[in-house]
Amino acid sequence: MLCEYEIIGTENGENHLRCLRRDCNHEVNSAYGPELVTTSCRATRSRLVGDNLHNILLGRYGAAIVQGCSCGKWVRGMNRWGPDGCREHIDEIIDSMLAEARKRKWKLHGRPWLSVAARVGSMIPLATRVIRERAGRLVLEAIEQAGVNHATSRR
Repeated sequence: MLCEYEIIGTENGENHLRCLRRDCNHEVNSAYGPELVTTSCRATRSRLVGDNLHNILLGRYGAAIVQGCSCGKWVRGMNRWGPDGCREHIDEIIDSMLAEARKRKWKLHGRPWLSVAARVGSMIPLATRVIRERAGRLVLEAIEQAGVNHATSRR
């Protein structure tokens, strides 16, 4: 998991960044903005839903964030929404996740139904319903991991 930074000040032309995760609070100076600084996060357990979903997809299926994908945007959005917001936006999250799976032809080992349905898409209505249900379970698992103590005031 990588730190998710915010700018907390500037000095001598460099940004002073701090990780938003309470368990980490890593600080670093950088000439770049927070979106370009990648540092392994020291947080042991995330209370941020987007990070949890990313870690589930990365850990189980090797589906990492790559340049040109919309995953990072969704992770940050889910982190901002928190568990309740993610429940409200679950259909949008699933749509985005499955679109990315189709676009990148994810090989989701151990989950052949997810691989096939992600590639086939809406061509088979039953497969679509099943895959949406399974993808929804992954999102709900990420929400559950975040727990009720979501740090909406992370700053």
